[in-house]
Amino acid sequence: MRPAPASGGGCRRLSLGNGGLAKNRISVFSAKPRLPWEGVSALGLGTVKLGRNQQVKYPGGGGFALPSDRDIECLLDLALACGINVLDTAPAYGTSEERLGKLMGARRKQFFLVTKTGEEFYDGNSEYLFTAEHTRMSIARSLQRLRTNFIDCVLVHCSRDDVNVLTNTPVLEALARLKEEGKIGSVGASTHT
Repeated sequence: MRPAPASGGGCRRLSLGNGGLAKNRISVFSAKPRLPWEGVSALGLGTVKLGRNQQVKYPGGGGFALPSDRDIECLLDLALACGINVLDTAPAYGTSEERLGKLMGARRKQFFLVTKTGEEFYDGNSEYLFTAEHTRMSIARSLQRLRTNFIDCVLVHCSRDDVNVLTNTPVLEALARLKEEGKIGSVGASTHT
């Protein structure tokens, strides 16, 4: 169900049950002092359908209209209102990174950005590249597209041979260097196994 703009340019609020999601969200970590991931929502907003309308593995994957910028702004507002601050994007998600970078604006610090490296999507097909050079280029491009100087978390967008990718390619070493340089925070993997 898509939030509709209300009069005055705001977004209509949707009821999420007794008390709403924001009141009932789970606190995973409560240790003191504050941990780096404290304040990161347990749920995240996947953004593939904000920038890619072909070859998507979900209902309607045969093609659909991408949401308008206004609809995405309402979705971002609704996510924050519900206590969701994680945005999950990737270069393989079409124009998702560019659209989020444009629409987050001054609210960037309210979001925990997760993007990926390794998978590129061209002309309806995925291509996987795990070299150090591609990893550095991919992160530099994501920083530019997202209009930020820091990405909170980068996942290796693995192909089906994920164990081989993580153990026999330089992608993790390249990400460790980018972390040392202060361009990215956490590192992880989006795998098939």
